Amino acid sequence: MSTVDVREITAWLAGPVPEAVPALREWERSPAAAPVIALGARFEAVRIADAVVHAAVSSTAHATLAWFLAEYLQGAVIRDSGLYYALVPTRTARDWQAPASRCLGRGAGLAIPHPTCRRGPRTHWVVPPEHVGDVCDPVRVADLARVGQERLLARPAPRRWPAPHAPAVLDGGAAT
Repeated sequence: MSTVDVREITAWLAGPVPEAVPALREWERSPAAAPVIALGARFEAVRIADAVVHAAVSSTAHATLAWFLAEYLQGAVIRDSGLYYALVPTRTARDWQAPASRCLGRGAGLAIPHPTCRRGPRTHWVVPPEHVGDVCDPVRVADLARVGQERLLARPAPRRWPAPHAPAVLDGGAAT
């Protein structure tokens, strides 16, 4: 990604002037910063728990997740504190009904990392934006959430009872 591309993408993420000024200053001070930016004007974001995404992709490996999400969602994706945020077009939240996810739209804010922040324990891009307007296909994001939820629900829960010392009644037998 060229310096010009990074500047253009950064300006798009930060939003229109004058609202963009604080975010741009924060990134200028520290590229690891993730200022909270208002959603709804340029893009919205679908929030999905990491367990749902990992189940859908059948992996927890960063490289596998980054590859799959880039290929399938075809847009920018953020990871922050056990959650994934797929950037989607504006007005997606209005009709969002996918399971195991929530679309954040106008009135919500999201911590947005600098376009060059691609790894780390803090907020970072799993799939960084490659150009201005690089948002995911909402239908594919909904499918990812649905598949992840279906796979999680299909997994048998770990069996905890009856414990070896529990009375036989808990296992369907008669009490002794």
